[in-house]
Order: sequence, then structure tokens, then C-alpha cells
Amino acid sequence: LGNHGEAVVVEWKKDAALASNDLVQLVYSAYLPRTQYNVGRTLTIPANETVMYVEEWVENLLAFGRPAHWVQHATFGPPFVEPGKTVLDASATRGEVRGQARPNRMLDSGPVEWPWGNTPEGERVSLREMQDRPKSGIYYAMLMDPDRERNYFTMYHKDYNVVIGYIWHTKDFPWLGDWQENKGNGGLPWENKVVARGMEFGTTPFGGPMENVVKEGTLYGVPLYRWIGGREKATARYVVFLAEIPDG
Repeated sequence: LGNHGEAVVVEWKKDAALASNDLVQLVYSAYLPRTQYNVGRTLTIPANETVMYVEEWVENLLAFGRPAHWVQHATFGPPFVEPGKTVLDASATRGEVRGQARPNRMLDSGPVEWPWGNTPEGERVSLREMQDRPKSGIYYAMLMDPDRERNYFTMYHKDYNVVIGYIWHTKDFPWLGDWQENKGNGGLPWENKVVARGMEFGTTPFGGPMENVVKEGTLYGVPLYRWIGGREKATARYVVFLAEIPDG
């Protein structure tokens, strides 16, 4: 199934492409033969707006319910992403850095209290800016604010007057992961060349074998997976926006 499941390796078909004076809309879907799901996504951009409305659905083709991961991977690259200059804001609370320490890890393992973490040397560091440690990478995950009906993240570069943001329903996606890569991964397809920052908001903070996730069950009292019933067709909606940052 690969590192991020089946939906990223199958062919998606274009079901519709609509354009009018009011909006542009694209509809795509895919069949996942190994895991027996149908999945789909509708993207709508109204006229005279810099907002994209996203509606997704996942249909369980089996007659019984089962646990599932449903995670977005909003990934950004250069020139918008630059170590030390790309800044994240989010309605996050607390989280964790997991895994054993490695020479090319940006952060030390342990708890995170947004927006603060710790370097491998034990120094407190802001997590808003992309870490500028050369030849390194990191992934950490956080619980979004459970008291909010909707949660968000925004990102901007200190040299550009533009901000991009995502807003989603907390009940759909209670977790947010921050993946940072600064030429630290030598394997394919990265080859120590990639600079990227990906925001992974969804139903689980730490992916992995479903058996392990189900055994752990919850973190901070919040489930680590979503249950999709037999023959159920579940939907989720979120928005993406772009805005200009005024001078000063």
C-alpha cells in the first residue's frame, strides 16, 4: 500500500469540469481495489474569490465497519518554503515528537506545547518558523483545539506579502502534523535535494500499521482513527484561502 496508503497510487478519473460566470468546479474520484473504498473530491472556486471549497467523500464498499485513516497532506515547496523564513500559525494545543534521536533530526523527541519544542541539544525553540538545521528533517503531530468547532492553519514567508490557510471541522480532522524536509533524506525520491513543509491534518496524528493505531486507541482522550460503517459513505468539507498581507 505504500507509505501513505492506496489513494495516492491509484489513477483518479475526472468526473466533471464545470466553468461558468459564477464558478469553476472540478470533480474527481477513484476506486481503491485493495482496500475496497470509493473516494472522491469536488473542488469549487467561486468567481471573484481567492477561496477554494473542498468536499470529499469516502465510501466503504464492504458490508462491515472498520477503522480508517483520512488525512490531508498540504505540501509546500520553494520559494514559498525556506528554512527560518516560512512561518506557521495554527489553532493547535499540544502534541509529540516520536521516534529515536538521529543526527539529522530537527527536534528532540518528547512533548510539544504549541508553539514550542526542543532542539536535539535541549534548547527551547519556536515551532512557527521552519527549522533551519542543515541536512535535516522532522515530523511532529499536535491535537487541534477541541473547544473550537473549526480549526485552522496558516502559512506565510517573511519576504512575501501573501498568506495561505486551511479551515476544517474539528469533528472531521482533530489532528495536525508538521512535516519538514531540508535536504536531509537521501532516499528516493528525495536524494538530499528536497526542501518542503507539509501540513497533515486528519483523523490520526501518527500513521502506521492499523493494528498498532487501534491498540493505542486514543491520545489525550481523542481517537487516533475514524470508524467507517459498512456501506457507509462519509463526507468531509474544508476550505483553502489565499490572502494578501498588507505592507507593515
